[in-house]
Order: sequence, then structure tokens, then C-alpha cells
Amino acid sequence: MTSISRRYTSHEYASALANFAFEQPNLQKLLLEIQYTTQDTYTFFIRMATESTQFIEQYLAGNSEDFYSQCHRAADRYGTEMDKAVVDLAVGSLYTNVKAQFKEGHTKYSAALCILKGTGKSLQLATVHQRIGYNLMLQDRNEDAITHLKTSLAIPLVSGKPFEFIALQALNSLGSTLTKLGRFEDAERYNFVCLKRRRKIQGENQPDVGMTLNNMGIMYDQKGDGRLALQYFQEGLEIKKKFKAPDLSRVASLTNVANA
Repeated sequence: MTSISRRYTSHEYASALANFAFEQPNLQKLLLEIQYTTQDTYTFFIRMATESTQFIEQYLAGNSEDFYSQCHRAADRYGTEMDKAVVDLAVGSLYTNVKAQFKEGHTKYSAALCILKGTGKSLQLATVHQRIGYNLMLQDRNEDAITHLKTSLAIPLVSGKPFEFIALQALNSLGSTLTKLGRFEDAERYNFVCLKRRRKIQGENQPDVGMTLNNMGIMYDQKGDGRLALQYFQEGLEIKKKFKAPDLSRVASLTNVANA
């Protein structure tokens, strides 16, 4: 699970997706095994919840809510407050990105932040600020979103390679939030930095590159440059189609191309 999840966000995306197609029935069963966890196996499941959140919510969402609920109960028996924060982060992401229950997601993220803010700079702290920022953007609380996103970005910038992926997410969210506010010059800067770093870190064969290109199309469309918007929409769509992005992601790009 963690191997596939890690490669899923890298230039090895295609091979990770092929492995998942083969292992999907086993991974679904694996999530259900949490109900039988013991102190000896507990850390194994918490590691899954920590390192595979995005992958679980995109491809195993049907079993995810029960999995995280069981993880929280197991953390009460065997874990720490930090473990509970990790689970709250995952559940907040599920509510935000899958169920579109933004206020419930924000509540879970806030519970995680209460625990993490006293632990010093960490990947989890950068993650919770990024996710709160994205959640607030979806609620049109854009100024508050920017505060959290910049806080998130400030941690990875001084923390090295393990923080690269969360830095990309923060850059991407900042570009989108600034676009919504009509601050196109700032949005353009963050979007171009995000695109450059995605291509360097994740490679061209990554649907996330297509997502960033699509976001840049939205920025130019709102700025009033329809020709450039269409160019970015089409480029993003081709990458998503070629490298089998999730269906909803491709639908978003198809719709933007059609509208442009």
C-alpha cells in the first residue's frame, strides 16, 4: 500500500497504477483488517493512514470511513495524541475531497491542528495547514485560506526533500486561491513555480502536472485571455488522458476545453 501510494505521486505513476489494478482486491481486504488489530500490528495500520491518505480516498473510498474510524478507536487503546491527529487529518481529507462536507472536514482538521501546533515544525503540521487552506478556499474564505497556505509553504521551504509533495500542494492551492481573488500576477507566479517544480519532481507523466496546467487555464480564462486559457486547458487534458487521471479530473478538463 505505502509503496504504491508513494510511487503514485512520483514519475512512477504509471507503474503504481498498474500494480494497484492487480492488488485492488487485496488492498480493500487489508483496510478491513484494522478491526482485528492488536498492539503488535497497530503501527502498521497507522503508517497506512499516514502515508496513503490521498491514494485511499481516491481509489478505496468505499472502505475508508470505516477504516479511519477503526484507526481512531485503535489509537485510543494503543497510540498517542499524534496518532489521533494523523487520523483526524485523513478523515478531514475524506470529508473535504470525497464527501464535499467542508465544515465537517474543517472541524477534523482543526482538531488535528490543536494537537500538532505544539509539536514544532513537522510534515504533519505543514500538511494540516495546507489542507485547512484548501478547505477554506472551497468555502470561499479565501483570505483565511491564504494565511494557512503560506504557513504551510514556509515549513517545507526550509525542511528539505521529504516535504516536497506538500509544498507542491500548497503552491497549487495558493495559485487557485489568488485566482479566485483576481490577484492574477501573484497567482501566475505561484502557478508557474508549481508547474516547474512538479515537472522536476514528478515528471511529465503525472496527472498532477495536467491538474496544474488546467488551473493555469482557469487563471488565464478569468483574466480574460481566452486563447492562452484554451492552450493550457488542452495541454492539461492531453496529459490527463494519456496518463489515466481519475475520471472526475478528466471531466473537469473536458468541460473547461469545451467552454473555452
